[in-house]
Amino acid sequence: MTLSYYDPKKATILEVDISMTGIGAALIQDGKPIAFASKSMTDTESRYANIERELLAVVFALERFHTYIYGKPVLVQSDHKPLENIQYKNLSKAPPRLQRMLLRIQPYNCTIQYKAGKEMIFADYLSRISPSTADEIELDKIVHQVSISEEKYKSLQENTAKDP
Repeated sequence: MTLSYYDPKKATILEVDISMTGIGAALIQDGKPIAFASKSMTDTESRYANIERELLAVVFALERFHTYIYGKPVLVQSDHKPLENIQYKNLSKAPPRLQRMLLRIQPYNCTIQYKAGKEMIFADYLSRISPSTADEIELDKIVHQVSISEEKYKSLQENTAKDP
């Protein structure tokens, strides 16, 4: 899967999904992925009510892709139907945790739309494979590893040490 370049003039979609262990999000334009994000959930977050966990995924995605979407309309797609109306909920009638999350999404020009989970392959996959430890997170950051000879490695070290 190749990532595409972001175009601020095109319509932007955020796919979000949550599992019992992690959150996954994908930034999409013209059906092509621009960027991916995932994170594992804390023990506390995994005990949230379902609507709270789903809204947490929306908050995570909006804040993670802030530089791409702030000030622009974005369609957030979730496989949790009740989220469509939650953004219109009266804040004073929402539980405190939901109030805090709803306040965090207010700066964004987003519309939340239901999309069947089987159609959201990116976010669904990312939510299920989220890393569970710091070691796995570091391991995921390695993109390319190049093998070089011992001689070349020593030469590189020596020349780097000489460089002011």
